[in-house]
Amino acid sequence: MFIRPEGRQAGVHDGDVLTAVNGRVFTGLAVFGEAMAAAKPGDALRIISQTPGSQDSKTATIFLRPASDVKGLALSAVLTLKVVLPFFSILLGFWVAFVRPRDISAWLLIGVLLGLSNLFSAYSESWGPGVRDLAEFYRFSCNQAWPLCMLFFGLYFPQPFPPDRAQTLVRLAKYVLAPLLIIDGLVSIVIRIGEVENYARLPRWRLSGAILDPCRSGWVLLQSAVFLPASLSSPAPLFRRIRNGDYACFMPAQSYR
Repeated sequence: MFIRPEGRQAGVHDGDVLTAVNGRVFTGLAVFGEAMAAAKPGDALRIISQTPGSQDSKTATIFLRPASDVKGLALSAVLTLKVVLPFFSILLGFWVAFVRPRDISAWLLIGVLLGLSNLFSAYSESWGPGVRDLAEFYRFSCNQAWPLCMLFFGLYFPQPFPPDRAQTLVRLAKYVLAPLLIIDGLVSIVIRIGEVENYARLPRWRLSGAILDPCRSGWVLLQSAVFLPASLSSPAPLFRRIRNGDYACFMPAQSYR
């Protein structure tokens, strides 16, 4: 787990496994989130953790500091990344779709910008049963749709890509890579909700994710070897060829977690 200075001072170390929070067994991130939601500045958070390889558990008491202690540049960065960036991304995406409703690139841009607006967690683990699952479903759906939208954005914007001799690869991207990314996204969403609610349900789904990883790696390498040369041989201006080749080749790699 990620250790803040307050946790280190209480004796918690990197690599420790959290087993209980305020007397509740740590079955998922929601246990920690609900404890934080109910806490007030200055309250004590009592946790039990275990160091890997050791049979002994240790108890630590962490006193929560007020959020007002976070000032200056750190506060500005948090507001920019978690408020300004999501708001601007969503507003821009829907404005472009409103202005150009018949343009497929405009709708793909919405998917790209919705993914960008959800890069950072809103700590929905503390939002309560049901609501937090919907929030995580929305966030991870946007995140997992992002590489898929980037792929097709590179294929269609500003003109269909790549040259006619590479249409076989375009079909492979549509009918092989796209389904692979969709399946991977659905598995990732299930894993994330499991992390929030109950870790015990995850082993089978984690195995599915492990199987998909090498498949995705192989396809990205294939794209890199073929799509980028095809884009460079296009009669379009050089900058556009390189940019479109980057979109089509490398953006699906961003689906790595």
